Amino acid sequence: MKIGKRKLEELNLMDDFLFFEAVSGEKGEWFCRLLIRAICQRDVKDIQINPQNMIQGSDTMRHGIRMDLYVDESGRCLYDFEPDKYTDKKLLPKRNRYYRALLDGRLLEAGEEYDKLPDMWTIFILSRDPFGKNRMCYTIKNKIIEEPDTQYEDGAVSLFLYTKGAKGGSKQLTQLLNYIVESKEENAVSEELKELHRYVTRIKRRKEVGVRYMKSWELEKMWRREAREEGREEGRKEGIGQGRVDTLQEMILLVLAQKGDICDEMIEKIQQQKEMDVLERWLHVVLETDMLEEIKEKLCDTVH
Repeated sequence: MKIGKRKLEELNLMDDFLFFEAVSGEKGEWFCRLLIRAICQRDVKDIQINPQNMIQGSDTMRHGIRMDLYVDESGRCLYDFEPDKYTDKKLLPKRNRYYRALLDGRLLEAGEEYDKLPDMWTIFILSRDPFGKNRMCYTIKNKIIEEPDTQYEDGAVSLFLYTKGAKGGSKQLTQLLNYIVESKEENAVSEELKELHRYVTRIKRRKEVGVRYMKSWELEKMWRREAREEGREEGRKEGIGQGRVDTLQEMILLVLAQKGDICDEMIEKIQQQKEMDVLERWLHVVLETDMLEEIKEKLCDTVH
């Protein structure tokens, strides 16, 4: 999570914390359908939402991923939404390739035919122009270079949405992106966006959401402090990584201790986990779940 020193009411849907709360709340499915309709020009009905979905690498030494929003349309089509204000634009194409490869590798059971592989849309919502052409929407599909008019249908579509792009983009998409970037009443210019703004406003006013935001803010400060301390001794990059891992582990154990007695197995599991993405997801779980047995089950689910 990337959380700045702003008040909760100042956050926009481009911010990880508020986006997560919106897709996880009581109108999360409605919000996801709005995103798919405005961005992909598709109307969907039966969907399953997986906010901040974790996928492990092939083993503990391989890079895992965390998808901000993973939506499953009854196994027929998958949507991965990634609001992103920080990633270096040079890394986006290969990040996109890696995310899709890791996800595709989990979708077919042994013996299943390749035609069972669902279609997949990967949507990056970006505050910086990824290709420098001032377009609102860059659509990426595989094609045959020598025969560009011949269709190559592998079911994969990638969209890179530049929120400030001046070229292209439907009216509905333009209005939605404007609201995502600045989630204010004056940008809620359609009936759907007015409904979305009422929903976002309710989220920001909830006491429990404010508590979660403050905890996230405190964690971010601790990560940075720990990273600075580690960086002095081990070098900046290594220090940031190890410092955040250690701090996440400590925070998870601290929160768990407040909920009851922690078994040795759970302590060992947390201490052995070195993937920051997994630890961040586990921290969300322990903050949002009261019963230790339920927490234990959810921690196991995130790594299978």
